[in-house]
Amino acid sequence: STRDRYQFKTLELLSYLINYEGAGGLYSVLANAGLALSVVSSISPETASYAIFEVNIYLTDDGFNSINQIVSTVLKFMEQVQAGIPDWIFDDYRKIQKISFNYKEGSDSVRGLTKMVEQMFWFRPRDILFGPFMISRADKFRIQQFSRLMNMDNMLVTLAADKFDVSEMQSESWYGTNFSTENIEVSNVEPVAKSFELPPHNRYIPTNFRVKGKKAPEPLQEPTLLTSKLGIPVWYKLDDTFMFPKTIYRLFIRSNMEFETSAEKEVWFYILISMFDHDLKEISY
Repeated sequence: STRDRYQFKTLELLSYLINYEGAGGLYSVLANAGLALSVVSSISPETASYAIFEVNIYLTDDGFNSINQIVSTVLKFMEQVQAGIPDWIFDDYRKIQKISFNYKEGSDSVRGLTKMVEQMFWFRPRDILFGPFMISRADKFRIQQFSRLMNMDNMLVTLAADKFDVSEMQSESWYGTNFSTENIEVSNVEPVAKSFELPPHNRYIPTNFRVKGKKAPEPLQEPTLLTSKLGIPVWYKLDDTFMFPKTIYRLFIRSNMEFETSAEKEVWFYILISMFDHDLKEISY
């Protein structure tokens, strides 16, 4: 567990590196090889005595048939992390955490109080509010130490799919789930890549939080049309109520074509959106 050293956010930083979706990152390498559709790491649960660090990879059909190569690639990525990471990653992560705390949106009273009581158990009194966002300094030794723990002797690989023959599997006693276990060997398996890109310095982290405009006695009811070219109107509405230094972009695509609604067409439309999102993930990240 890292609860006693919460101010260093060791596991959170590891998760930050794995979740990087830009060009050359772990997700990018696996996705461009046609093996994965998403890579998400998380820490759950974490108690005073232990923590479970998870890397969840949503596989393609080719990925399902290349489990050993995917595991080998993840281990290769962790080897690179062990070799050291640039200082700007710590600095950028610290700045992002501080901004997230300073401009965190409020929650309902009951949920906020419940969370605060939980944090009283884990954090020192002066850190009860800021503790989940705090990162005091870079602890490179701990990063290397934890990434070194991610090896075949300390790893449980779970493969869930509907492609297995369950006739010869065991069945667990609580829910009757079919399962089987086996040892895997990846020492002689070539990873998809031997080097990876880590998050570059984020030049878009804001430094000026001054809000332009003034709080209005009566908030604007309608947005302003800035331009309308090529059939694309651009509307703008100033936040004259909460005055937060935050900008929200929303892009709506409307079509005059008439669609005959059916379950099949809804599914195909969802697949189209998923493909569009997947194809633009590196660029938008």
